[in-house]
Amino acid sequence: MRTQRLITYAFAVCVVSLSAGSAMAQNVSGNPNALLKGTYQISINKSCADVPLGFTDPPGRLANGNGYTPNLYFTGVNIYDGNGHVTTTESGMLISPGPYIQGSGTVVAFEENCSWTYAVNRDGSFTQEGSCTATDGAYTVTGVKVVGQIGGGGSVLNLSQRIPPVVETLEFFSNGILVGSTKRLCGSAGTAVRIR
Repeated sequence: MRTQRLITYAFAVCVVSLSAGSAMAQNVSGNPNALLKGTYQISINKSCADVPLGFTDPPGRLANGNGYTPNLYFTGVNIYDGNGHVTTTESGMLISPGPYIQGSGTVVAFEENCSWTYAVNRDGSFTQEGSCTATDGAYTVTGVKVVGQIGGGGSVLNLSQRIPPVVETLEFFSNGILVGSTKRLCGSAGTAVRIR
């Protein structure tokens, strides 16, 4: 009698597990972006190099840029909505040894907001594309592309710049008027940890 009860319980657990797994698979197959939903604390390191005027070759053949190679460090929050949209609020620091910012080893703090779209693949990898704007309106960065991998049951994300890199556009503004722009290739690596 006891063996029959154990077999019955085991069978019931299997049926419930299969039903839950089937419902989750249907939800994911209908909307894989649902795998990525929540608020994540991010930490990213990024290095960029300005692209020479007239640049058309593949990134591996880039040469003779103007020498401006800033290093950027970001921390902030990504909010993924589960439907392919993410917003970012972040602050950061730019460290520049280049000749285009006065002084050597200049450090500039900044804050920005970003708006992205994202697409999750069945294997948990995802792509994210969008643009960022300084909270004070001083600049806009467009053409930003990131690849990532969902890990740790959705609690940790691995983030990196798209490889091969794409050309980003950085535009500078003063009182809402465009005063300059540059194109750059960037590489980045970072992590995101779910906080909600």
